[in-house]
Amino acid sequence: MKILLTIAASLVVFAAVMLFNLPARWVSGLLPANISCGELSGTVWNGSCAPFAIQGLPPLGVLSWDLSPLSALTGRITGPATLANEQLQASADLALRWSGDGEISALKARLPLDPQLVPGLPPNTRGTTIVDVAKLVIAQGKLAELRGVIEARDLQDVGANAMSLGSYSLSFDGPVAADGSLTGRLVDLGGPLAVGADLTVTAAPGYRIEGTVAVRPEAPDRLRRQLEILGPADAGGRRPFALEGTF
Repeated sequence: MKILLTIAASLVVFAAVMLFNLPARWVSGLLPANISCGELSGTVWNGSCAPFAIQGLPPLGVLSWDLSPLSALTGRITGPATLANEQLQASADLALRWSGDGEISALKARLPLDPQLVPGLPPNTRGTTIVDVAKLVIAQGKLAELRGVIEARDLQDVGANAMSLGSYSLSFDGPVAADGSLTGRLVDLGGPLAVGADLTVTAAPGYRIEGTVAVRPEAPDRLRRQLEILGPADAGGRRPFALEGTF
């Protein structure tokens, strides 16, 4: 009996050592089909993937993580993760279940606005995106709550008639509505346009923006003419507008 207990204890220790030091490359076959990793190094709990890529996008850089093996025993993935290259810097604290549901906090990112990185972006638009999300909750595979700010800084039209488009902030501060929609507040941070609007992300998935816009004295004539299609301005120079579409 003593020998059996010794063997059992040794097996438990061996299993624990293997669990805590499981090489990341051993689980590369479990990656989703749309995700690729040039080289996996380190362990499942503390490792990196370089370059990390998502199908349809250029390589996104080095993905690194430092997860808690003990939390994994309770069915949760917890710990910090970072993603970085020469242009992109992103970091977050994860607290997710194996299903993918859970919470992402302290999500911070900075990346250039470029059509190669942001599908659907007008080809002549450039700028910088800054993300500062305090809390993002996922439930049943869907976004359930979002609290944070996304900024588009120093937007430029770099086409034949280049012009500055200003900077803008989109803030969210609450759970998703019963119909699956999430509404945030869109405001300008300076530039040729004064904007105040509500932006609703619908469950379609799609979006709807309703608000007002006014030109500032420094607005170029071309931008002023483009806004005339919205109709006459009120006494304060504001014009109502509404946009909607699908992703």
